[in-house]
Amino acid sequence: MKTSLLCCILFACDASSTGHASCPAGVIVATSDYGTSSQVGVLPLDGEPPALISSSVLGVDPALASSSGRRFLIERDREQNIFELDACGYAKATFASHAPSESFVDPQDVAVADDASLWVARLFSRSALVIGATNTEIDLSSADADGIPNMSAVRIVGANAFFALARLDDSDPNRVARQLAMMAVIDTRAHAIGELVTLPGRNPFGSMSLVGDTLWLATAGDIERDHETDAGIVTFSTQTLQGSLLISESSIGGSASAVATDGHCGVAIAFDGTPSVNHTFLVTFDTSGAIVQAAAFGPTPGFDLAGLVWSEGRLLVGDRRLVNGAFAVHTFTRDSTCALTRGDDLSLPMAPVAFLPP
Repeated sequence: MKTSLLCCILFACDASSTGHASCPAGVIVATSDYGTSSQVGVLPLDGEPPALISSSVLGVDPALASSSGRRFLIERDREQNIFELDACGYAKATFASHAPSESFVDPQDVAVADDASLWVARLFSRSALVIGATNTEIDLSSADADGIPNMSAVRIVGANAFFALARLDDSDPNRVARQLAMMAVIDTRAHAIGELVTLPGRNPFGSMSLVGDTLWLATAGDIERDHETDAGIVTFSTQTLQGSLLISESSIGGSASAVATDGHCGVAIAFDGTPSVNHTFLVTFDTSGAIVQAAAFGPTPGFDLAGLVWSEGRLLVGDRRLVNGAFAVHTFTRDSTCALTRGDDLSLPMAPVAFLPP
């Protein structure tokens, strides 16, 4: 069966799956109840209703990724497939993240190389997957004594793929981050590891933000501690291959779970160390590392904020609390000092997980 036909069967596609029908302008959003279902589609920024697609193949733990102008939804919990999306959120191609002989690899992120191959970060695999004319794997087991380096994110800059490695203790049921993270630098043409660089933070969370030649990472450390000196906002130069702890967790007052920058200002979602609660809040800073607002929004009653993106001069932040039958996406604008001002909320019928810019 051809991939495009398979996608249309799975997603109950109409003409918009081929890109011929119009869909509203806005950001791509993934939502999930983390129980039975997920959705993906477009959230307009003008307050119009979202155009969302539901499908059982999305699983309940989706992630979004974009690279080289291509968009992807990663279904992390069931079949572990990667769906390439069109501008409306419909799938136009499907890729397996593991071989039939492998079980649960938990794909986290995907990036596109200059030969159009897909490079996949897999949390519970010994190797990165390269999807191309012939699929190959890059063994990264040497980066961690337990053989599973826990790839959390990947970005490709020039001819190099940069994999963030959490290096968790996989013998521990809680997979505690006992050692510093690493960045694996891989030549995408030779398929060879160039460098394994130790980072000044533990437990990288979520995708990496790229501004110029600098990668930005949120490193959460121990999720039940919120004043650690070896966690926080980490930057990594793709030119010098040097990492820096730009803002420590002790300065933030919480563990960072996501970071986004617009080239001048940065925002992080952070959470405190209250066990089984983890109140979330927003921290704003400039790219020199100076904190501008220690609590630009929040704290919320629990682990509620999820999804963070800059789009058209506005910051969008997802909120997983159900209020009056809907879930809010908070919008903010910033001034020249990086201070945020809250605007009107947007609305979703299911709790947000992640966003992609147009």
